[in-house]
Amino acid sequence: MVAWTLVFHVVGFVMWIGGLMIATQVLMQHAEAATEDARRALGTLANKVMSSMALPGALLALVSGAILVVINPAYYLHARWLQLKLVCVLILIVLHLVGASRARDVLAGRATATRGEWLRLHIFISLVFLSILIFVLPVAVNWR
Repeated sequence: MVAWTLVFHVVGFVMWIGGLMIATQVLMQHAEAATEDARRALGTLANKVMSSMALPGALLALVSGAILVVINPAYYLHARWLQLKLVCVLILIVLHLVGASRARDVLAGRATATRGEWLRLHIFISLVFLSILIFVLPVAVNWR
């Protein structure tokens, strides 16, 4: 049970981060698109990636992560690496919500965003992703 839950957690995390990274990259292209048709196509693609990859990945990662904690709370709730990881996960949730909200406004024509704004979001997501890996991987491979 634990092994499969961990597999689902990792798959969800990969989908979540991958979806956010793809969506921000597409939105960078959207900001520089020369024609309305190109902007519309890129906007549709960004929405599809967010709704079919990033959001389901986030839900899968969060639910399976919660299940892992419920299965073995004595271990997880006292693990310093998990506390650090959870801070990063909260930051990632905020970045996801800000990005999704901003994308909806831009794609609906209620706001504008530059390539640089999407690039900054892309970089912040990458840094949070790397931070999570730094906190988790040494424990996963018993480097301590």
